[in-house]
Amino acid sequence: MREASQNYSIDSHIIARFKALAKGQNDPLAAFIYDLDALKSHVTKVMDALPDGVELYYAIKANSEAPILETIAPLVNGFEISSGGEISRIAGFSATKPFIFSGPGKLASDLRAAMAANVEFIHVESQHEIDLLDAVARDMGQVQDVLIRINPALPENMRTKLSMAGTATPFGIEEAALPDAIRQVESSNNLRLKGFHIHAMSHQNDGKRHQALIDFYLQKWAEWTALCAAPDTLTHLNVGGGIGVNYLGDEQFDWPGFCAHLDESLAQTANPPVIRLEPGRFITAFCGYYVIEVLDIKESHKRHFVVCRGGTHQFRLPAAQSHDHPVIHIPNALTGVKDTDNAKRHSGSFDIVGQLCTPKDVLSRNQELQDVAVGSLLVLPMAGAYGFNISHVDFLCHPHPIIDFIGEAKASENPVAAQPASAPVTTTHIPTPTNADGNNVTLLAQQEKRESSARTYPRRFPIAIAKAQGVRVTDMDGREYIDCLAGAGTLALGHNHETVTSAIRDLIEAGAPLHTLDITTPTKEAFIDELLTCLPGEFAADARVHFCGPTGADGVEAAIKLAKIATGRSNVLAFQGGYHGSTHATMSLSGNWHQKSALEGLMPNVHFMPYPYGYRCPFGLGGEDGQKAGLNFIRSVLSDPESGVAKPAAIILEAVQGEGGAIPAPDAWLHELRQITAENDVLLVIDEVQTGFGRTGKLFAFEHASITPDIVVMSKAIGGGLPLSVIAYHGKYDKWRPGAHIGTFRGNQLAMAAGIKTLRHIRENNLADEAARKGQILESALCNLQASFPEIGDVRGRGLMMGVEMVEYGAITDHQGHPKANPALASAIQKTCFAKGLILEVGGRHSAVLRFLPPLIISDGELRDVIGIFSQAVSENCRERTLHVAE
Repeated sequence: MREASQNYSIDSHIIARFKALAKGQNDPLAAFIYDLDALKSHVTKVMDALPDGVELYYAIKANSEAPILETIAPLVNGFEISSGGEISRIAGFSATKPFIFSGPGKLASDLRAAMAANVEFIHVESQHEIDLLDAVARDMGQVQDVLIRINPALPENMRTKLSMAGTATPFGIEEAALPDAIRQVESSNNLRLKGFHIHAMSHQNDGKRHQALIDFYLQKWAEWTALCAAPDTLTHLNVGGGIGVNYLGDEQFDWPGFCAHLDESLAQTANPPVIRLEPGRFITAFCGYYVIEVLDIKESHKRHFVVCRGGTHQFRLPAAQSHDHPVIHIPNALTGVKDTDNAKRHSGSFDIVGQLCTPKDVLSRNQELQDVAVGSLLVLPMAGAYGFNISHVDFLCHPHPIIDFIGEAKASENPVAAQPASAPVTTTHIPTPTNADGNNVTLLAQQEKRESSARTYPRRFPIAIAKAQGVRVTDMDGREYIDCLAGAGTLALGHNHETVTSAIRDLIEAGAPLHTLDITTPTKEAFIDELLTCLPGEFAADARVHFCGPTGADGVEAAIKLAKIATGRSNVLAFQGGYHGSTHATMSLSGNWHQKSALEGLMPNVHFMPYPYGYRCPFGLGGEDGQKAGLNFIRSVLSDPESGVAKPAAIILEAVQGEGGAIPAPDAWLHELRQITAENDVLLVIDEVQTGFGRTGKLFAFEHASITPDIVVMSKAIGGGLPLSVIAYHGKYDKWRPGAHIGTFRGNQLAMAAGIKTLRHIRENNLADEAARKGQILESALCNLQASFPEIGDVRGRGLMMGVEMVEYGAITDHQGHPKANPALASAIQKTCFAKGLILEVGGRHSAVLRFLPPLIISDGELRDVIGIFSQAVSENCRERTLHVAE
């Protein structure tokens, strides 16, 4: 048995990083550490050895961590990717590189994303895939260069344990079918054949066998190109994978010898192609270390085990490759175990295992270790490829390992701040300075490491915003987008409107206070004046105003609390499909079960009523009949002594449901509901957080029904884009005791100053009327689009708060005969819009509604741009589905 560490050594600055990470953790350590300087040095040597006529594209599936890719990008010729998700990984590097798209089972959405990102070549794996790509390219009006992947018959001595060519595999087209595949590509007006893709011998450490295989493919090149109508137009022979890493010995693949042989082979080939190599593990394996802390040492049935933090769910490579990975033991003295504490130290042959409940969780067997103890660190070298990224990371829900990067690479090559070897060690759990000159990828990687898993919008819109003006935002890579999300309706005047920015500057320059709790100021009194001017006159004449914590959710909490105090009752009626926030109480009032299903003990005494959702009426009626049925049901709940619901304090609703799918309450229905609440002495609370201040074509959405609520909740636009939340209510309900609903930041003077100018600008420039006019333009265009695409089930909304519900055309499932909601199609359209420079939200039932919430100041020309991009996205995604139905 070999000494575990005899063939490997680790530099002292890397050991120092191991120690620093271990000391900085409350729990025992499990970490992947990548040496970016070593990676850069290795890749530089690899590229320097390449002969003329040979290129190297890194297969990012081996390791797609952003700092790894940033380090590699300036050095290699390009990237090889195999999924739509990997497209976003390579987007926006400081060194822009071409990429090729490969792999079986490609999605049409991924093909579109690749073509939208100007993919160089797409490998086609089958004749069906040729048809699919042809249809996508035709719909996009583009011509795409392709390589046909061939699965040729190989001589017996050119196969290995993982055969990607020469045997029965799902990869590539057999040679017998190659002539038909070539004719298929050549007959297309949207595809252009540029060469072929084949696969080398996977995990091949023997350079001579590899050389023989490349020579074999070069001989085949002339034979394959002769099948083409214009063989001189074929330029590339891509060679995927193949170059192995020797995890168990000293000798690695002879890269210089292999490159020298390639040079000779190309010189001897008539009209040789450009050889493009696509290695993965050979590029990144040597820069990585998997470091794990010993948890326990035990004996079972005459075998000895060292149990470590982590395991094969984090580092799956040993199990996937069926080898015993080398292990280096860092002496106990380095991690705090006293040299004199001999009783706790062990020597001998051990199996290194992890934390999983399976006997297969073995990283390495029969490793000779000296003086190992609980708290020792074990290091698995050559862990830079196919490690954490192919692992079952959430098996048993163990915490993820630390991902750490060290090196002296420049900021453009390494988004994680690095230290020289002689400098004090900085670990990943200590925040590092953000690179203000970074790009989307670097900042998103930073965000992913430091922010919670509850973040939402970056998952759908993978950008970091650098600047914004009006209805447009610009990301860190310089790409511009039309923002029809606008802070979920917050930015009524768009980004950085002069009205808002000047109000903020004026307040600061005047030396006014920024924060006053609920102590009044001239700014606050002026704000209340403007707010009361905006409210309907009859309501404003008797209104009281209460400032809440600066979120719409806290405004809703205050409104419900006030209703309960004023009436002495505890029940509340809410509506199916409603959304009122993410606090405990507001989730209780919201219909969305997905958000609150993981929580116990939500606010009791909430009862849900049917909302007039005409397209999917809960009574199966729709129209006025459905509305009447819903109102009768509410009447019954309030009047029937055996309804099971005690008289409520309040009924709360949105006059246009936002997150529920842009569903407006019909005017007659809302008017009658107001009568019902008045007759039964139940307070009517209208949540105007998203609809307020002009968005629906009136200053307040409830005004469409000519009603006055008892309590109005306002936030979002009211602060001019800054945090502010206010409720207004009839004076007779002002039953608060002092301090009954408080909040530190209810005195946000900047938001009040911005709010004064924003509300005044909306009112004096008739932006509510403009929202109504522009909303009619948008609705008309969307309805015209609906006439052409039956996948658009419903178009609805009010003003500049519109929604488009996508459905599975032909799949009749609900009780009204409407097609099933199609969230996948909605998501695909959202992604296509984003790729074309338009940000749209998706919401509604089943997340199948595309929502339009542009700033109220959007121009007619910008609105036409929105309509144009959305129409293209619908066309691209729906035509394909129609084509499949026809087929």
